[in-house]
Amino acid sequence: MLSNILRFKLKEEPLLDTKDKPLFEEFVRQGYGNGPTVRQSLGGLLSRNQLIRLAQDFDFNIHNRPSDLALNQWVGIFKFYRSLSGFYRR
Repeated sequence: MLSNILRFKLKEEPLLDTKDKPLFEEFVRQGYGNGPTVRQSLGGLLSRNQLIRLAQDFDFNIHNRPSDLALNQWVGIFKFYRSLSGFYRR
């Protein structure tokens, strides 16, 4: 008989600042709502070249479905998008 045990450990540092949560949620909603692939869904926000570079950096394919991306991939894409000039307004 096999038994499985899951162990969860809280991160010392959160993946995102609390103030970024609403922006991140909106970004992911847009990522799911504008097409069947990451390229199509985020194509209005990021160029094809930017998406290709992010795909290399975060190990995904731009033709993947948005649901195929892991949380850390979404966070990485979001942080890049947030860093673009003029996007982040306080």
